[in-house]
Amino acid sequence: MAGVSVATIKRVETGEPSVKFGIYLTIAEVFQLTDSVRFADPEADVIGMTLEKQRLPQRIRKKMDRRLDF
Repeated sequence: MAGVSVATIKRVETGEPSVKFGIYLTIAEVFQLTDSVRFADPEADVIGMTLEKQRLPQRIRKKMDRRLDF
């Protein structure tokens, strides 16, 4: 099954915590369950985007053109 051993499948079925998350994603893909798996989407994270905007500088000065300074 998509490069996953039978022993690993049994470990997934028993809920063993040492199984890597990538194995779970591989199994979900084999059973066509990837639509039900939601990943973090930064664009949809309203709270995260608000906090990120607060971290931006409030005012940015434009750089002066030194060539015209005489």
